[in-house]
Amino acid sequence: MNTPETVLAAGLCFTKFAMERCLHVIYDSGEHYIPVDARQSEEILASVANTERLVGEDALRLALIHCEVNETTCIVLDTRDSPLYSLANDPRDLDHTLSTGTYAGIVWRVVGFLSDRPHEAIQLNVGTCETSVREVLVAFECLLEAANAPIRLVADVTGGALHGVYSERPAEVAFISHHPDDLDDEQAKQGYTSTDGEPVAIWLQESTGNEITVVDHYFNEFKKSGARSQAA
Repeated sequence: MNTPETVLAAGLCFTKFAMERCLHVIYDSGEHYIPVDARQSEEILASVANTERLVGEDALRLALIHCEVNETTCIVLDTRDSPLYSLANDPRDLDHTLSTGTYAGIVWRVVGFLSDRPHEAIQLNVGTCETSVREVLVAFECLLEAANAPIRLVADVTGGALHGVYSERPAEVAFISHHPDDLDDEQAKQGYTSTDGEPVAIWLQESTGNEITVVDHYFNEFKKSGARSQAA
């Protein structure tokens, strides 16, 4: 249910991250962190927020109830005289069942969603401090934003010749030309072809990245032309 995945198949990527408040539940088969259902009574949860197990009167009056909502398993800690508890004891109701696990506290977790399973949450981080877990969420979201941002490249083609490529991150750029002047003997003997099968000249340039200062400079220079156009 909550098994973390650390190795991704080639081509897969995370599309978004989210933070969930969960109940820590211990079963005979292991421990799980299950999202709290929206119908959870905050008053009940607050009364056991600082405990990791139910004892005394709480153990007698409270029960864990699994709830299936939109094909997702959630959980509620509720009293044994509540409507949800009645639903869990109704054999005709398949969406509410009494949990076989024991309450072990309130936690928060960060989950991620992969491109091939957009609706299946993968647990990435768990903690009892909401602030700390939220900081982890922000870090993951920053990484995702950076990964999805366009890679900015600056190519120096002074005099029609390629002199270099500058990039913020490591990059490889293939430059092509169909012009006869570029298809010299050296290029011709390589036998490069275009997607249409026609002869083509190819030059490969790469950047190791970390050239942010150069890239920022030229992109900021270019932005000036837009400002001038608006002023005009």
